[in-house]
Amino acid sequence: MESIIHTGSTQGNASITLFPLSFEGHSGEQAMILLQIHAHPRDAATLRDESVSIVQHALLGSEGESWHRMDGVLKELNGLFKGFLASQAIHDIHAIIAFLDRDAALHVSHAGRGEAYLLRNGHATQITEYVKGK
Repeated sequence: MESIIHTGSTQGNASITLFPLSFEGHSGEQAMILLQIHAHPRDAATLRDESVSIVQHALLGSEGESWHRMDGVLKELNGLFKGFLASQAIHDIHAIIAFLDRDAALHVSHAGRGEAYLLRNGHATQITEYVKGK
């Protein structure tokens, strides 16, 4: 099954870094993470590297039900993001995490004001919802 991820881009100031990343697991599963990090580029790269490690090990490198692995990854990423925010290493983070499992089920979640849309037959459907204060 072929999947295509398109990322949008905008012109931001020097303190915003965008990272579109994708990974393939041993069993053909795919994970994608899109990060928009408001921070010094060095701190943004550190957060990117830590996020990649979590996705690769906890999502693609572990066993168990897909939804359970995705839930674990989200908890780990949220803890990581909170730590970086609390230490003021970053100013803000917006992320979209997607996982295409062995059964071709697409799991999508987000942090911050990240938004994901499904494009099918020329129609766009928003598949994440930003809730203020969440």
